[in-house]
Amino acid sequence: MLTPPLTTFVISLSLWIVLTVVVQFEKRTGKRFILKRFRSWLDYLFIEVGRRAKEAWRNFARYVVQLGWYYSIHSLLRTFLTVLLRTYEYIEAHFENNRQKAKLLRAEMRNTFSDNHLSKVAEHKAKVALTPEEQARIRHDKLEDTH
Repeated sequence: MLTPPLTTFVISLSLWIVLTVVVQFEKRTGKRFILKRFRSWLDYLFIEVGRRAKEAWRNFARYVVQLGWYYSIHSLLRTFLTVLLRTYEYIEAHFENNRQKAKLLRAEMRNTFSDNHLSKVAEHKAKVALTPEEQARIRHDKLEDTH
């Protein structure tokens, strides 16, 4: 009597040989003879599973890679805009600083130019101006000299 593993092996080998012969015969004739509907359904099932797996992989590759690409471009543009904004803020701060310095210089120049030549002449005139008594005396002296 045969042991169960040996029996299983002999049955499997016999079944494999029979199926191989049948499949080769079906290949030559181009028609299926055994379990036509079931094997057609299995073919459809394997083709459909393969098609869906291929489509899922294509979608994954397309959209995940595309999304990663978009995120990297977005990140790069965001970094570029941040650098641009910081540069603008730096330059704007210098402009504001220069504007304040220019205001101070203009105010200082206005104060400096208020002491110009004409103002000095006016100050000197005020300093050396004659008092009303002196003016009256000089006027009186001049009138007497002309007579």
